Amino acid sequence: MAEVHAEASLKKPNVLFIAIDDLKPLLGCYSASWIKSPNIDRLASLGTRFTANYCQVSFCAPSRFSLLTGLRPDTTHIVVNPAKQDDLLRKRFPDICRSAWNKKLKEKNMIHVIATIEFAPGTRETFLTEFRKIISDVRAEKGCIEYGPAVDALTDLSNQAKVGPDKVVVVEKWEDLDALKAHSVAPHMQAYRVNVKDYVLGVHLLVLDPAD
Repeated sequence: MAEVHAEASLKKPNVLFIAIDDLKPLLGCYSASWIKSPNIDRLASLGTRFTANYCQVSFCAPSRFSLLTGLRPDTTHIVVNPAKQDDLLRKRFPDICRSAWNKKLKEKNMIHVIATIEFAPGTRETFLTEFRKIISDVRAEKGCIEYGPAVDALTDLSNQAKVGPDKVVVVEKWEDLDALKAHSVAPHMQAYRVNVKDYVLGVHLLVLDPAD
């Protein structure tokens, strides 16, 4: 029985993660000799101390939201300190306050979309100008997790496949298929299609389920 318990302990380590808001690392364990913090110093000596930390945005709220959700500010769209942070969090990410089971259910129903849009040669920037106008509206839609255009990255990878100068790939994530369907008929999407119809030659759409 003792061996079984020991094996389980190895598989599920007991982790204590300490995050302190609005405080510089002014502690003895961070070489601030004028600060007397023997207890936290002793705890730091027994664990892992982060020494290279970077701020995503120069406000408090974006980092708090990232810590709670595991999402970057360009996904949460929270880049300032909103007047009512709790309301904003619950409206945009209500499932963050629910059970782990509901989180798993949401992930199970999540839809990945890869849309490759081909347009007339030499019109990519004109197309992107129109596309960028709808990004904020789409990201504010119910059920939108991620939405944004992408083009070929400049790398030195020999095995990199290229999309080409006359295509844009739109990477999307939606909470479920119903959210994706609602997105396709949203008023701003209908207006967008009218505005880009003279440039777009075709769209190749992949709708995928997570396989992890």
